[in-house]
Amino acid sequence: MKTHNLRTFCDVFKIIFNQCQLLGLVTFTRTQNGLTPSKLKYFGNVCRSLVFTTFALYYLYRFLIAPGISVLTKCTTTLGYCYALVYVNSAWLLSATTCHKLIEFIVKIEEFDAHFWSPKLTSHQNYRKKIQKFWLAKHLFLVIFFSVYNVGGDVTFLTLASSFLSSFFVIFNFVVCQLTTELVFVLHFRFVLLNSRLIQLGQQQSKKVVVIFGEICCWHQHLSNLVELFNDIFGVVLLFSFSYTFIVCTVLSFYIAIELQGSETNWLLVAYLVFVALLYIWDTVRICDACYRAVEEIMATGDLIHKIRTEDVDFIDGIEMFALQIANERAEFSAAGLFPINYTLVFSMIGGITTYIIILLQLAATFKE
Repeated sequence: MKTHNLRTFCDVFKIIFNQCQLLGLVTFTRTQNGLTPSKLKYFGNVCRSLVFTTFALYYLYRFLIAPGISVLTKCTTTLGYCYALVYVNSAWLLSATTCHKLIEFIVKIEEFDAHFWSPKLTSHQNYRKKIQKFWLAKHLFLVIFFSVYNVGGDVTFLTLASSFLSSFFVIFNFVVCQLTTELVFVLHFRFVLLNSRLIQLGQQQSKKVVVIFGEICCWHQHLSNLVELFNDIFGVVLLFSFSYTFIVCTVLSFYIAIELQGSETNWLLVAYLVFVALLYIWDTVRICDACYRAVEEIMATGDLIHKIRTEDVDFIDGIEMFALQIANERAEFSAAGLFPINYTLVFSMIGGITTYIIILLQLAATFKE
């Protein structure tokens, strides 16, 4: 693979990679010879983990001994923060252990780009760079928003620590979802390029069609293997992300319901909680939508190859074998192999959140009695 191609890819994703390196989600470094794992970044993640975990546990200790807070509130808040700690520390650990696989993923994408380079790919990369700038602006807005909102209240250790931790978890989860979404779109668009070649192939009648079809089959398998590699790299992290989103949205919805049932409703607090919950939901919907589109594009290949008209018996057999290969592989994005990442996940989360809100409200009523 040419170093020029690698630099091109890194330039396209420079914004998101810089954010990930700042948060410890990417632990490779870019050199003249390519991408290499960085021991310094590994050590940085260990230091992050120790300092951050110590600070968060101290905050939880102070929170649990604070007077005037209901037992149910302490339990739900502690559950959310403890799981967030597991999520963040697992992401830092996995960023080091899967660094070689992420480098392999990028290298194989560039191998494809070197063979199938087209003006459409350049336009797509420029579009993704604009999208990343937009999300960077959103990150800055969220940091300013959380800072301004929490400065207006009572300035104590508990309020400041809670503000910092809540803001950090929102930003951290957002960057995780942005990184994975962008890489899924990378795969999705390259499947689109292959399918566009198949459409052109169906309109041609020449001896070169067999050769080109063979190349498309090989590169389709190449990209399908990258889907599996993506699952190996990010499957566990996304599992933690989705489960953490489920916990946060359940707890926040419970707090909103309790606030609305009170004699006096703090509408500013309700709006804030709704806003934070929507941020987590939006991140989940984005990654589910990207994965759903990519899988649909993969499966569309099976329909397109049957539109190729030929009387060559060997070519027809090759088409049938490729169709069976696509059907048997059933390439899909999954969360550690436990469930596929698509809109079904979103609907399941909504149903689960609704169920647990009812349970928590019943518990709250029991405590009042």
